[in-house]
Amino acid sequence: MSQHKGQIVFSSDRDGHYNIYIIDADGSNLRRLTKSESTDYSPSFSPDGSKVVFYSDLDGDNDIYIMNTDGSNLVNLTNNTQASDWYPCWSPDGKSIAFSSNRDGNYDIFIMNVEGKQIRKLISHPAEYDRTPQWSPDGSKIIFTSDRNGNQDIFVVDIDGNNLVQLTNAAYNEKHPKWSPDGKQIVYVANPNHNEDIYLMNSNGSNKRLLFASRHNDFVPCWSPDGKFIAFQTLVELSDNSLSNEICIIDLEGKNLCKVTNTPGWDTHPNWSSITDHTVYE
Repeated sequence: MSQHKGQIVFSSDRDGHYNIYIIDADGSNLRRLTKSESTDYSPSFSPDGSKVVFYSDLDGDNDIYIMNTDGSNLVNLTNNTQASDWYPCWSPDGKSIAFSSNRDGNYDIFIMNVEGKQIRKLISHPAEYDRTPQWSPDGSKIIFTSDRNGNQDIFVVDIDGNNLVQLTNAAYNEKHPKWSPDGKQIVYVANPNHNEDIYLMNSNGSNKRLLFASRHNDFVPCWSPDGKFIAFQTLVELSDNSLSNEICIIDLEGKNLCKVTNTPGWDTHPNWSSITDHTVYE
């Protein structure tokens, strides 16, 4: 068991459907927040650690939901039966949520307030997918993945939709970016060797380097609150030779791998909060 601090929220199908769970980063104190037969996915903590935002098909299509970290007070923020709303993330001040939606045809990045109001499109492009938005720590920019130039690449744009900059441009996919807490680095996923591996680059797109690679796909990385570790999902071989998708942690040298979860099934899309609450919810 690791000695890491804080909490990690993630999605798992360990009970038959993808629901939202929270676990302490040392692998203890697991608790299940949603208990439906829907697909609840891509959770993210609010900056103060009191709420979780995620997307779910609970009402028949993918909408953005918010709830307390004990699973109470579940609210559908977007409630749009004509579109799919994906990949929500909080602004650093906790007042806004960015997400991806195809409400205007193709998937673009949108921003709304935490009540699901004042929805505005950040940027528009006829590409099929603009998705996985993430705010910069100072709240001035949003980084996201787009296939607008063929492969999936990473872009950054000001929150008013200006100053779009392409940070990656390789002959393979580069995606799922997240800023370090100090805003100086970006962790992301790339597949130059067909497998998905974890990479780092400077926030201006320079100094791209491999952080971690295994025999299987390593996916959806996120930073620890102190910026010293990376959590991500990866395939682990079990004793019966089957594969289980677990949440793991490495340091910034790509070493000292430790498993946070260890259950048959698929644990995905981790997000790390500095808040530690050892209350067990039933």
